[in-house]
Amino acid sequence: MPDIETQNKIVAINETLNNLQKNLDLLKEELAVNPMNVSSMSAIDDIASTISGLTTSDNLRSLILGGESKTVEFKETFSLDVKTKQKEKYIELTALKTITGFLNAKGGKLFIGVNDSQEITGIDGELKKFYKGSHDSYLLHFKNRIESHIGFKFSDYIEYNIMTLDGKAILLVECLESPKPCFFDKKDFWMRTNPATIKLEGEELQEYITNHFNSD
Repeated sequence: MPDIETQNKIVAINETLNNLQKNLDLLKEELAVNPMNVSSMSAIDDIASTISGLTTSDNLRSLILGGESKTVEFKETFSLDVKTKQKEKYIELTALKTITGFLNAKGGKLFIGVNDSQEITGIDGELKKFYKGSHDSYLLHFKNRIESHIGFKFSDYIEYNIMTLDGKAILLVECLESPKPCFFDKKDFWMRTNPATIKLEGEELQEYITNHFNSD
């Protein structure tokens, strides 16, 4: 049996879905009587937008519950050391190496604001401490680090945005598979395996690049 908190969430979701269904039924009746009712059409758009938002959140929660894998990784913060409460460059570098690893493999999603126990901890503390709560400042810092360590030419394969999940802000980074090798700081080659990011060198690196990027 799920814990009490999870059971309460399930009940709340079912109530929401039931209410949405009732509203949809009412709108269908209204449009059957008056098919040119513009206000009903606007209401349908609002409901569709709500359902889309719920679906996206549910999909992300499912990915988190599935744990880390070849295409999913969790980082509790981007810069903040949760023990010392200081900004640490090495924490940033681990996240950036993961992104590089995704680019050099099959792509993937990096959740910043989720810990190794699959708990959504959020980045709210980090936002408040270093960026005065500004999402734009946080994203600008992230963008600058991407360009400094990974390179601007790979930015087309990296999408990132701050979103709210279970009432907490997280940074979701979605990476596509790069068509060309990406070297971290222009020298180190990282690639994603299941579920870790490893560094390739020498003959192993040459073989991987030949097989992965020149398969056509």
